[in-house]
Amino acid sequence: MLRLAHGLVVFLLVFTGLTAMGGGFLLIADPEGDVLGLSRAMLWHTPFSSFRLPGIILFGALGLGSLLTAARAGRRAPLYPYYVMVQGVLIYGFIVTEMILIRHAHPFQLLYAFIGVGLFELGAWLARRDARRDAPPRS
Repeated sequence: MLRLAHGLVVFLLVFTGLTAMGGGFLLIADPEGDVLGLSRAMLWHTPFSSFRLPGIILFGALGLGSLLTAARAGRRAPLYPYYVMVQGVLIYGFIVTEMILIRHAHPFQLLYAFIGVGLFELGAWLARRDARRDAPPRS
């Protein structure tokens, strides 16, 4: 079970990281959103005048952040389950904030929200497992 959970964590982080970097790069390169078929009207209820800043956040926090967390998880670095949990919260938070601001939900947003929750839960399970393993034996 541990191997499956660990592999799923790394897969979800790499998938999210690569797709977030790709989407973020396209938003930075084309802040009008035309390449992705986005309308600037989506930004009317947001504090953004273009898609550039959301693209930077998407590329950095979700893209690079997910890949760096995947690298930590792949090496089973100390405390990596907590990094997985934080990344899950960032993904979920970004998606929920995006849906609230643009007042629209796309099926892909729901997928990434589910991934964020899943990463948080998997990270919590791995952290609990590590805590039980490292706990002193009961008398």
